[in-house]
Amino acid sequence: MINIDQSNLTTHIPNLVDITYITKVTGFTKAHIYNEINAGRLAKPIKFNRRSRWKAEDVANWINSYIEQGAN
Repeated sequence: MINIDQSNLTTHIPNLVDITYITKVTGFTKAHIYNEINAGRLAKPIKFNRRSRWKAEDVANWINSYIEQGAN
């Protein structure tokens, strides 16, 4: 039997978002998002069978890089 410390469980599991969330937050199309992945600017998704999810932190960093580029 595996013993899991419930008090630290949420700190080790990243928040995951799907493509619909990313398109709503950014206004970008799915095609643009996948172009960003292919260009290496956005992390590749984590696959759960046929479903793709991204770490929310990776998406936030990617969005912030767009903001920083626009400010320059």
